[in-house]
Amino acid sequence: MGNYILRRLLLLIPTLLGILLLIFVIAYVIPADPARAWAGPKARPEQVELLRQRYHLNDPLYLQVYYYLKNLLHGDLGISATTKRPVLDDLKHFFPATVELTIVAFTLSILMGVPLGILSAVKRNSLVDHISRVLALLGVSTPLFWLGLLVQFIFYFKLGWLPAGGRCEVDLQRITGFVILDSLLTHNMPALVDALKRLVLPSFTLAFYSMGYLVRITRGSMLEALQSEYVVTARAKGLPQRVVIYRHALKNALIPPLTVMGIRLGWLLAGTVLLETIFAWPGMGRYAAGSIVQVDLPAVVGYTLISALVMVFSNFFVDILYSLIDPRIRLGEKAR
Repeated sequence: MGNYILRRLLLLIPTLLGILLLIFVIAYVIPADPARAWAGPKARPEQVELLRQRYHLNDPLYLQVYYYLKNLLHGDLGISATTKRPVLDDLKHFFPATVELTIVAFTLSILMGVPLGILSAVKRNSLVDHISRVLALLGVSTPLFWLGLLVQFIFYFKLGWLPAGGRCEVDLQRITGFVILDSLLTHNMPALVDALKRLVLPSFTLAFYSMGYLVRITRGSMLEALQSEYVVTARAKGLPQRVVIYRHALKNALIPPLTVMGIRLGWLLAGTVLLETIFAWPGMGRYAAGSIVQVDLPAVVGYTLISALVMVFSNFFVDILYSLIDPRIRLGEKAR
């Protein structure tokens, strides 16, 4: 196990280097002039040229990558051309909002997707199964932006039950950057209520999109497990249905859903650009969207690197969990 973990951690280096190189290649070939976008339409040519020299935009691609890696080793992700602040400080500021939204959405997707998938498999071809499959189909096929606008239209514009966007508009002492946690630590109940209300629509939208995948994978995995020989034998022994499902079938059917959970967690945390823009959520996704519009390459590269780290580590932890769920899996070791 130890050798496997070490090898996976070492593999992160070429993976991240490849992602970084790909980002720079894409940025290098875009038709827009980053220096002109940063300086503004009224900037003089010498001001634009000064920005090009400052950010090494006139240098060849390999030199740009070299300078960036050199600074990266010192924890420097560059200076945002939009905010004029270090990109690392910007990401630290926006990261808690994205994490908070992601954790709530991820929890909701599991609470909705896994039980529905199990119930759908146990009651195959019943009304519950048909409803679960329809919900799963809607989840995987509904565009995220359309669902976000739809729930805003219904619950904010028509019914007026929930806010349309934002994070928290009640004065709150910031301690950790996580609004829910800070409101609990400071016993600020109005801020807690306001934060929870504003979390409902974006977290549900994000969770519904991932819930569909979990329902489909869990249902298929459970159906396969319920038809296996060890489950048939357990039923033949007269074991209760609850014991057969949860002790024998579910444990062996968890690996495929766990894979999807790990992938979706990384996607939720790193792929909230569109959703945060729709709901005016002050997280990394909205920061990245604004940076793309302004051709803010340091910010875009920094956000992409953080997103890549999230995705890689999500898959890494899923692989580790495999061995805890199924002891037959030997990670990095020969079966004995």
